[in-house]
Amino acid sequence: QYESGHKLPAERTLSNELGVSRGTIREAMGNLARMGVIEIRHGSGAYVREIQREAIPGTFLPPDFNNVALTDILVARKAIETTAAKLACTHITKAQIKELTHLIGCMEVSLENLPMFLKYDMDFHYAIVRAADNRPLEMAFEAIYEYHKYSVVFTSRNPGDEAVALKYHWRMLDALKRRDGVEAMAAVGEHLEAMVETAGKPGGKSTKRKKT
Repeated sequence: QYESGHKLPAERTLSNELGVSRGTIREAMGNLARMGVIEIRHGSGAYVREIQREAIPGTFLPPDFNNVALTDILVARKAIETTAAKLACTHITKAQIKELTHLIGCMEVSLENLPMFLKYDMDFHYAIVRAADNRPLEMAFEAIYEYHKYSVVFTSRNPGDEAVALKYHWRMLDALKRRDGVEAMAAVGEHLEAMVETAGKPGGKSTKRKKT
């Protein structure tokens, strides 16, 4: 768990540890810097920032983000993703199971690297939605993807959050492998409900809408 102010490993180190190109690492770092998750200090390196919504440029936030409650985002995600998980149990392919297994493995080795952990977390959820083989459902997920991204960032603020999330993801994967739709829905739903609880902890983002 990288604390606020902690310096991240160099690009080459991250590239070797994660098995991706330095270009991919550089692009991810740029995105995380724009999100306000890290600060890149030229000549010094990348440092973890205290994540605050107010510090993120308004042009980079999803539309009307200030007027959208985190709980509403998670309710929308639950409606889409639990349905997707159930459908995926019918339609998922061996290749997609392999992809999810790879992503969760990447999450596991990135427990001490929050930016990369969040990236693989989002990729994992998106992969489940694609595995549902339902284009309208996938379009609904894509429509709230920016909100999804921020719900993940703002509910990963406390030590141990990533380890808890990882357990839910292993549970999802196990249910998908067994094609158990009921368990897959439960795993996704309980994971998102836990995120709501996390948001209410010290350091978490308020779940209330901004009054207008």
